[in-house]
Amino acid sequence: MADPPNSYGRDVTIHYRPDDPAVFTPDLAAEHRSRSLDTAFSVVALLIGVAAVVVGVVLL
Repeated sequence: MADPPNSYGRDVTIHYRPDDPAVFTPDLAAEHRSRSLDTAFSVVALLIGVAAVVVGVVLL
């Protein structure tokens, strides 16, 4: 993970070989999808906040 202190408690998808569970790899595509969803949510929240400020200024 890129930020170990903030990674504690996060869900991680792991793929492992059924015949040897000691051989495993994290699913980096799942991590990427999760970050993309977080970014999209942040952008929408920011746009709603800016719209609220604009409406507030117009109504004054």
